[in-house]
Amino acid sequence: SVIYVAVVGWQPLVGFAIARRLGSDERPFDDGIRPVALRDSLFSVVVAGVVLAVALAVETMLSRDEAVPQIAVDLSLAASFRLVVALVAIMAILWLQAIIEELAWRSYVLPRLMRALGAWPGLVVHGLLWGVCYSPLFAVHGANLMQSLGYVVTCGLLGVVLGWLRLSARSIYASAASNATLTICAGLPML
Repeated sequence: SVIYVAVVGWQPLVGFAIARRLGSDERPFDDGIRPVALRDSLFSVVVAGVVLAVALAVETMLSRDEAVPQIAVDLSLAASFRLVVALVAIMAILWLQAIIEELAWRSYVLPRLMRALGAWPGLVVHGLLWGVCYSPLFAVHGANLMQSLGYVVTCGLLGVVLGWLRLSARSIYASAASNATLTICAGLPML
């Protein structure tokens, strides 16, 4: 949605650009833009799939038996074509957003936090900060405090996984593939 694009993903890139412009960090910057091994790409998508399966299982165990609303679906050729075009456009936007997010969070913020705090504490703090950056989304959608806290913790854990993927593959494309897969699959029910 327009709200999602307006709220999420671009803030760390702006912060990164300001920090680089002001010269606040003279250390070399490894952007991670390099080819990624096929096994790392496949692994990153499999990791996203496992995370989604676990999340679905937990949600199913914790959810109440609420009736699923019935929605009329237009299966005409024109409606199907519009749906496919919308899906491709959304996937392209989310892939671009994932690359931008990975460049800022996993290539710029993560190494600095790991140097300052140590490997695991830096990885965890980076993940939690990433989760907090999603918190404006909760205000827009009216989430309660427990839902918001749960989402921040979930994003924090996902941030650790994405950081590990970035470090392991030495390329932002592995973590971006996982990030985009998670975001696209999370948005599919809304589409």
